[in-house]
Amino acid sequence: MWSVNPVWSGAAYMAMAMGQATTEVAGRTVFYGRYIDWVVTTPLLLLALALTAMYRGPKSKTLIAGLMATDVIMILSGLAADLSEEPMRWVWFVFGCVSFGVILYMIWWPLYDIAKSRGPRHAASFRNVALFLTVLWFVYPISWYIGPSGIGLVDTTTDWFPLYRDAVFLQGRL
Repeated sequence: MWSVNPVWSGAAYMAMAMGQATTEVAGRTVFYGRYIDWVVTTPLLLLALALTAMYRGPKSKTLIAGLMATDVIMILSGLAADLSEEPMRWVWFVFGCVSFGVILYMIWWPLYDIAKSRGPRHAASFRNVALFLTVLWFVYPISWYIGPSGIGLVDTTTDWFPLYRDAVFLQGRL
C-alpha cells in the first residue's frame, strides 16, 4: 500500500513537467497537480502516523477518519486559495492554516497520548516521526505565503523549492 505515494507523486509531477495539471489564474501559473497529488498522499502519511501511534492496540477509526478528512479539507482549501483572486485567496489560505492547526492538535494530543499509553519507547518513536512531519509540513504554508500565490517574494521561475520539498517530505525520508 505504501508504494502508492511515490508512484502517485511521480505521475502528478510528470504531468506538471509536461505542461499538464496547470492553469492560469490572475496572471500566475497554478500547479493544481500538486493538490491532486497531496489529496492522496498526505492522508496516507497521516494514516501511517496514526497507525504508528496505535500500534499493538485498539485503533480509533473515528480519530483516523477525522485526521484524514481534516487533511483533505486543508489540501482543498489550499487549492481554493491558489485558484482564487484577492481577497478570497487569503480567506482560503487562513482556513487551510486553521485546518493544519487542527491536524497538529490531533497529532500532538490524542495520538501522542495513545502512543504514550503504549510505553516510553513507543512514545519516543511516535514523537520522533511526528516531530519530523510537523517541522517539515510547516514549510508548506510558508513556501505558499512567500511564493507566487502569496506575497510573490519568490516567482515561478525561481520557485524550485516545492519540487524538492515534495520529493523529500512527502516520501517521509531524507
